[in-house]
Amino acid sequence: MNKNYFLNVIIRHHFTRHILAASLLSLVAACGGGVTPSPILPFSSIKQIFDATVDMAGSQPAAMQGMSVGLQTEDGQTWLRGVGFKDNAKNITTDPQSQYRIGSLTKSFTSTAILQLVDQGLITLDQTVSEILPDMAKIVPNASAITLRNLLEMRSGLTDYLCQESLNYPGLGASVFDEWFESISNGEDASYTPAKLVQASVQQKYMCGIQTPQPPRDVFDYANVNYILAAMMAEKASCSSSKGCQKIESLINDGIIKKLGMTRTMFVTDGKFSTSNFAQASASGVDVTFIGPKVPWASGAMISVPEEELLWGRELALNTSKLLSDSSHQLRKTVKSGGLMGSIPTSYGMGTYNLVSSGTGTTDLFGHSGSIATWTTSVFYSPSLKMGFSINMTNSGSTASWFPTYGAGTSYGGVLKTKFNPQTMLWSLERNIRLAVESSGTCSTLGTVVGNGAGGNCSGDSVRTSSLNISDGGLVINPSGKTFNQANIITATNSNSWTGFDATIQNSPVNRPSLAFFGNNLTGVTIGDSGNVTLPSPSVVESTGLGSSGFTLTGKASELTLGGTVLSMGANTVAVKVLNSAVSSKLNVSSTANIQGDIVLSGDVTVQIDGKVDGKLVVNGTKVKLLGSGVITGCIQYISGATLAAGSMITALTCPNGQVNAIAAKPSRKISPQLLWFY
Repeated sequence: MNKNYFLNVIIRHHFTRHILAASLLSLVAACGGGVTPSPILPFSSIKQIFDATVDMAGSQPAAMQGMSVGLQTEDGQTWLRGVGFKDNAKNITTDPQSQYRIGSLTKSFTSTAILQLVDQGLITLDQTVSEILPDMAKIVPNASAITLRNLLEMRSGLTDYLCQESLNYPGLGASVFDEWFESISNGEDASYTPAKLVQASVQQKYMCGIQTPQPPRDVFDYANVNYILAAMMAEKASCSSSKGCQKIESLINDGIIKKLGMTRTMFVTDGKFSTSNFAQASASGVDVTFIGPKVPWASGAMISVPEEELLWGRELALNTSKLLSDSSHQLRKTVKSGGLMGSIPTSYGMGTYNLVSSGTGTTDLFGHSGSIATWTTSVFYSPSLKMGFSINMTNSGSTASWFPTYGAGTSYGGVLKTKFNPQTMLWSLERNIRLAVESSGTCSTLGTVVGNGAGGNCSGDSVRTSSLNISDGGLVINPSGKTFNQANIITATNSNSWTGFDATIQNSPVNRPSLAFFGNNLTGVTIGDSGNVTLPSPSVVESTGLGSSGFTLTGKASELTLGGTVLSMGANTVAVKVLNSAVSSKLNVSSTANIQGDIVLSGDVTVQIDGKVDGKLVVNGTKVKLLGSGVITGCIQYISGATLAAGSMITALTCPNGQVNAIAAKPSRKISPQLLWFY
């Protein structure tokens, strides 16, 4: 590559700090104990919850190009879904069988291959860099003290190479990452050997913040160079085996992938995929589909598919195929606290780490995530649920119009920012599945019809994948009396950290919903003739899916009184809908109510809003009477010449932008972005 040309390119594309957040560094997850809950819903219902959650996320086309999601139960029941597009031109719909680049999930394969060498007696975890790689002792600070264990646990004190100055183009203000990205732009691969990556990492010309090499210590500092050096040590140690010297690629492909029967997972040696079915990706307008493996190498060069990732996640957690001895498996999954992955406090093991679910406070998720260019992958196994999760995205990281916080509000603090990626998807999916299998409410087991003059109550936390119909009677949806232990991740500025901040986890309770509905085009509670439903504070009803509703008034003299919270999650999913058939009906939103979603009104209905509606009020027809002194954050939208009935008190409603007259349109749920930025 011409040096002058490269200098011009660096001036034009100097965005290392921004792309690095979607680069090789990764999130991960980990393992813990717990009592296994017994699902009270059939697997068909679990699948509907899975589908509704995936469709809800996929209804945000601006947030990503495409996404493939996998879920696997204890008995091997597997569901795979794809949403969005797998090509950059957005002409081909996503195929969940497509190959993806998996970035730092590669580290879990690398650590396993190295621990296999430990089991074979070819190397020990306490051997040092200088013992195994004497030539590198001339380059690596503290080489005589840094052990293989330090490297695998990310506690060597070494710094990462991506943000160090380019070795091939010094003095131009370019980092290794800049050089690598520009090589990708030209269809090439950066000319870095593993030894040169190590050399780059120790030159102390860091361009992304403050970071200098430290002696090995009991402090976690995530750096890709750890796994570069560890892989180099493994290759050298393999020379004493009966097969002779082997590359890390062969150690992984032969010692792990082939033994597990994987056919679409591979440590690649060039920028190509091994099948014709693969996802494409781009970054800043550059096609990065065929990126070379030299810079990520043993830290992030592998490819896989969701189905085989589920197999690998289970293997990491349970060692089912006995790839490792019991002692080595225990070492792999034993994590130590301290340090951040991205902006999340974590506990790292050997190519694995412990991840708290921000949605439920659960800490038993075990696995690893990865991000390379704009591919992002998260693979986790939950021992308490006995379920595995696999999520792959391409071109994620764009700001989404909304994403659910499920009642958490702003409690996510500084972590959920403006980016959408597998971690936010994982948190929602794990939360919803856990909600279903742990639910014990009385309305989970009710039939489709309640009432007929007898009345009824919902108590506890209930989950449904079918409608609940009320007519000629009443239903009170009581508070669940149960909470999730919300894990709030609080960030603080730290000028001495190359990330620029530190983070801690603070736990706080969040009410579990009294009723949660999952499904597309699903009416949650349908209120027919003379039906009466009350949602007192602090009860919560939520709907997740596409084109669904929390409550729908269909019958004469029907009435709905809301004092609690209503959450609607998904495109064209609304909080409340009143149909033309609901003659002489009433909708009461009391001062304690918090309605997160649109309200769509037709027919002869009197609406009293004294609480908060975080969404639009859509008026269709001329018989809607609106009263009250509440807040409507999304204002009032009139459909096709609709007007409010005489006697309405719209001046009493706080509507910052005034009335909005609009043509007919499907209502959609909008809330502030609550999305994660991660490495």
